Amino acid sequence: MKKFLLSLLMLITAVSVVKAEEITFDPNASTGWTGSQAEQSETKDGVTIHCSDGKATNGQYRFYKNSTATISVASGKITSIKFECTASGTAQYGPGCFENSGEGTYSYDGKTGTWVGSASQVVLTAKTAQVRATSIVVTIAKEGAIAAPVISPKAGTYYETPIEVTITNPNSTGKVYYTLDGTEPTAASTEYAEAISITTNTTVKAVVIDGGKASEVVTAEYVIATPEEVANIAEYLAKEDGAVVKFTNPVTAVYQKGAYLYVVDDSGAALIYGSIGQTYDNGAVIPAGFYGTKTTYNGVVELKNEVGAGNSNASFLASTSSVDPINPTVATVADITKENMNKYFMIPNVTLDAAAKTITDAQGNSVAVYTTHAAIPADGEYDVIGFASMFKENVQFLPIEYVSKVSVDNVAAFRALEVGSIAKLNNPVTVVGVYETTNNYNYFVVDETAGITIYALKSDCPAYQVGDVIPGGFRGKLNEYNGNLQIEAVEDMKESETNAPATPAVYAIEEITADMAASFVRIKDVTISDVNNRNITLNDATGAMSAWNRCDLALPDAAATVTVDGVVNIYKSGETSTVRIIPVTISVTSEDENLQVGEKVEVIPGTGEITVNGADIVDVYDVDGKPRTTTVKGSGDTPKRIVVEGGIYIVVADGEAVKVVVD
Repeated sequence: MKKFLLSLLMLITAVSVVKAEEITFDPNASTGWTGSQAEQSETKDGVTIHCSDGKATNGQYRFYKNSTATISVASGKITSIKFECTASGTAQYGPGCFENSGEGTYSYDGKTGTWVGSASQVVLTAKTAQVRATSIVVTIAKEGAIAAPVISPKAGTYYETPIEVTITNPNSTGKVYYTLDGTEPTAASTEYAEAISITTNTTVKAVVIDGGKASEVVTAEYVIATPEEVANIAEYLAKEDGAVVKFTNPVTAVYQKGAYLYVVDDSGAALIYGSIGQTYDNGAVIPAGFYGTKTTYNGVVELKNEVGAGNSNASFLASTSSVDPINPTVATVADITKENMNKYFMIPNVTLDAAAKTITDAQGNSVAVYTTHAAIPADGEYDVIGFASMFKENVQFLPIEYVSKVSVDNVAAFRALEVGSIAKLNNPVTVVGVYETTNNYNYFVVDETAGITIYALKSDCPAYQVGDVIPGGFRGKLNEYNGNLQIEAVEDMKESETNAPATPAVYAIEEITADMAASFVRIKDVTISDVNNRNITLNDATGAMSAWNRCDLALPDAAATVTVDGVVNIYKSGETSTVRIIPVTISVTSEDENLQVGEKVEVIPGTGEITVNGADIVDVYDVDGKPRTTTVKGSGDTPKRIVVEGGIYIVVADGEAVKVVVD
């Protein structure tokens, strides 16, 4: 027995510790990331961090959305990379916005993102949003060195049990040994095989041993604590800063945007800040049991969800019930006080000074407004809805909505407003073109005075088709994008009740100018050339102009003569502006005088059947070139005819293609 113990002691003492090296990148001392947003690179002690699109500013390394972060080492292997970020989890700027693109594993915990593995190069992509890191620590295992294990989640105070602790070996060989009693681990300690479940205060120590070499010992101390229970918001507000509280009663959501969640109960109003893993609508009841740390940030009292290192969002449960939506209390500037912090108000009839960032109410009192939840529009008269707040010792108002008192009667009047203005458009507009992205609709619309683009979130407006008439009475904000005016942040958009396609004005290419932006035009006898993805060139007898096939229309053969209906658009590249067309239909021109493009066709009353001046109809297509399923009638001496609903179609009749408008 003594001989065995002596041999074991000799084995343990024979293990030599070979340390890894940590290189810390500090944005405040960065010498590589300089200038404006662009490709950036910095090398320190043999480690290079390269970003395809970013910059270092305000004490942050900024990796812009869709950029790649490439970390490489001249010698040895990277075993871990730790990013300390300005936001938590998958919130914008948080470490959860990174996606691993190669070897190793990447995880995030609160504001910390950690890559673990063994590689000479690591590539991460800011996939979902921008990432902002206040420090980056790269651990390098030199040749022959053993990298220390990584314990997750990180050490700290926890309020949820059990804590499932994992230990990762970043090396390709060796074994992990650990202890739970604070003693130093050796080859005689417990070998790690699966996650360790912790329910009481515990100190975890771990080491990697490979033959006669050992890594440094890493330590993680976990403290299990119990939050103070509060019965309502008033009790919570009475606690000292730093108190971790647990709500035993439900509260009601008022407004949520990003990390900000405003809630109320019968005793008061509160702001919850942080990534909580849930989305609540106005009126949603948030179940009891959630907890956080009471804190004050720049004068604002908030319940911070980050109550301890690595705590999950499990305390915030999905709403299973709701009440009537919470409406703002009508107030004046005099009500915007420290005592009313985080309360939901509507201040009517204010005058906005956009440059000074102030609103003045009907009583002549003023208060500062800030852009936390809504951009400041142009000067004007508004009803303003939002929350009383503070900045250090000064009260301020955080609007979520500016309801303009301005209304206009037509598109030309809307276009004449100052950019940034919010107004109501009283008259209807007709949709002449549509393209959509994953989250947005882009509608080209016209009335009898002018055209404009409506850029809207899909959640904010219905899905319209070409020819739909959008009822008047909707609100929006005038903005300029790449030289084109558009209406954004739309509200009160109603379903179309009619479909009455607008008729474009006919122009030759040489007649189209920049002051016709957003106009609905038709160009006849056109050929298409220089096709480069969506970029094409239109040619007629008077000249050529560029076009952007944004609606992904099917293009005819290069030799075909077509008629193009489209919207005049401006494209800016630096200081250069180009006038171009965004086609909404491209139709082959018929040589038969009786089959003119755009001619209305005969509708047989009471049947839904149409003919094209007595010609046999063979095929029917939608305006985007997709085959249309129809019922074809007629044979022999009876001309073939089709049964369709009202709309615009491409019809092949007597061997020629014609665009038809069906009433």
